[in-house]
Amino acid sequence: MRYLFRLLFFLPALLMGQPSAAQPTQPVAFVNLPFDLVNGLVVLRNLELNGQRGDFILDTGSNYGLIVERDAFAGQLHGALLHGVGMSNTLEAQRLDVTSFQFGATHYTRLRAMATSLANVRRFAGPHLLGFIGTEILQDYEVVIDYRHRQVSCYPLHAGKTAVRPPFVRTDSLHFALPQGAPVIRGYIGKTPVQLLLDTGAMSISLDPAFVQQLAPAQRPRLLGSTAPSTGVGVGNQQAQRAILHELILPPTAWYELPVMLDKLARPVNGQALPYQGILGFLFLSNCGKSGVISFHYGRRQFYTLTPKRRS
Repeated sequence: MRYLFRLLFFLPALLMGQPSAAQPTQPVAFVNLPFDLVNGLVVLRNLELNGQRGDFILDTGSNYGLIVERDAFAGQLHGALLHGVGMSNTLEAQRLDVTSFQFGATHYTRLRAMATSLANVRRFAGPHLLGFIGTEILQDYEVVIDYRHRQVSCYPLHAGKTAVRPPFVRTDSLHFALPQGAPVIRGYIGKTPVQLLLDTGAMSISLDPAFVQQLAPAQRPRLLGSTAPSTGVGVGNQQAQRAILHELILPPTAWYELPVMLDKLARPVNGQALPYQGILGFLFLSNCGKSGVISFHYGRRQFYTLTPKRRS
C-alpha cells in the first residue's frame, strides 16, 4: 500500500476554503487510546462523531482535521457536490459541520470536516471506517505512537502545571516543516536534496518516478522485477514499481537498502507543485529506534524516536 488518500487532502483548501480551526469545548486534554494496526495503518476504534461511532485512521499526512465517510452522514451534508480531478478519476466531496467529536477526553465542536467516499480505503481498513484524523487536530499535541504496544498518547502542548509528562526519553530527532499543514523532513539521496512526507496514513516508502529520474544513475533505486497496484483514491489502474534504495541520508543518520515503491504522487487539482518528492510510511516509522516508539511534537516541529524511562 503506497498512500491511501493523499490527493483529497488538497481538495479542502482548493475547493472548500481553508480548514477551520478546531475548537474544543474544554481545554485540550491528555489522550491515551489503544489502536489496531491494519495494513500498517493506525486505526482508533469506536470513536464518536455527530452521534455515530466508528473507526478513524490517525493520519499525520492529512492537513485537515477530519475527513469522513460521506454515506454515513448523508442527511447532514452541506454545499453543492464538489468535484476534483484525480489522476484518472473524478472525486466528489461535500462539507460536514461537526457538532460533536470525542477524541479521548477532548470534545471538539465547530469543526468543518470534508465528506467523501472512503469505499476504496475501507477495502484495507475495514467496513467500520468512519474517517481520518489529521493535523488540524493533532497540532495541539505531542503525538506519541507506540507501535510495539499499540498505544497512541497525545500530550497537550499548553497544559501548564497540569501537564502529563511522557514516560519516555527523546533520543534521535528530525526537524519537520509544515509547508501545507503536514510534516515534511529534508534529506539527501547522494548529493541530491529530497523532501519527504512523514505519513502514518501510508504503508510504504514511496518516491516519485519523475524525481528519481533526476538522480545520478548510481544513486537511483535498483528496480525489482515486480509491480503492485496503487491504492490511492483517484489513481485508477496505476501500477507502482518495486525497488531498493541503496542509501537515504536523514542527517545525521544514513539508512541503507530500503525497500521503496516508485509511485506517481497525486497532485493538487490546481496543478500546484507538491512540497515533497516521497513519502515515509509505516515501514519507515515503525523501524525508527529500538523501542518502536516515535513522536510528532508539533510545537517544536520535531520528529523524535523515544525510549522508555527507567524506573528508579
